[in-house]
Amino acid sequence: MMVQAGTRRQKSLDDFEGNWKNHLAPRVASMEACNITVDSANKLMSDIFKDSTPSVRDKCLTIMKAVFAHHPTNPFQAIKKCNTKSRERVLTLEELKRFFDAMEAEAQIYQDVVMLLLITAQRKMCVLSMEWSELHLSSYLWLIPQSKMKGKNIHGVPLVSQAVEILHRRYQEAPDGAKYVFPSDRSKSGHIVDKSGESGFWKRITKKANLFSDDLIVI
Repeated sequence: MMVQAGTRRQKSLDDFEGNWKNHLAPRVASMEACNITVDSANKLMSDIFKDSTPSVRDKCLTIMKAVFAHHPTNPFQAIKKCNTKSRERVLTLEELKRFFDAMEAEAQIYQDVVMLLLITAQRKMCVLSMEWSELHLSSYLWLIPQSKMKGKNIHGVPLVSQAVEILHRRYQEAPDGAKYVFPSDRSKSGHIVDKSGESGFWKRITKKANLFSDDLIVI
C-alpha cells in the first residue's frame, strides 16, 4: 500500500497503516488481486464491519478503493460507505446512569480519559495524545498544537474546574519527565489508544452498560 508523501498528515498515515495491519492484511495479503471479485469485496467489508465499527469499515474501504484505483475493474468501487449521521442521538438520563456505573469498573486512567472526552468535547485522538506541554493549568487552558488539528491552526480549549482537578491529580501522580497525560508502555505511540475490538475501553464500557450500537455517536 503506497500513499504519496506529503499529501496527508502523519496521523492519517498512521491510521491507514493501523487499519491495514489490523483489519485488511490478515484477510487479503495472501490473495491474488485478480481473484478478488465484487462478491468477495462485499464479503470482506461485511466481515470487517462485524468485527469492528462503521468508521473502521469505511476507512478500510477507502484503502481498498485506493489499492485498486488503477485496476481495469475495481471490485470495491460500487461499495458505499456507512451512513451514520442520520442515526446520531443523545443518551437519556437512565442511559447516562448505566454508562457512568459501567465506567466505575474501569481503571482510573480510562475513567479520566472518558471524563475529559465528555468535559472538553474534543476529538478522541487529541485527548488520548494530550501532552503536559500543551496544558496551562494555572490559566485553565489547553492549547492543542496545529499538528493535531485538521485546520492546521493552534486550538485553545478553556478548561472547567472539574477538568483541571483531574489533570492536577494526574500530574501529581505522573513520573518525572512524563510526556503524555495518559501514557502507555504497551503502545507504539507512547500513549493509550482505544482499540476497535473487544478489548477497547469504550466498547467495554458501552457493552457493559447495554449501550453499544452503531447509533451511539453523541453523549
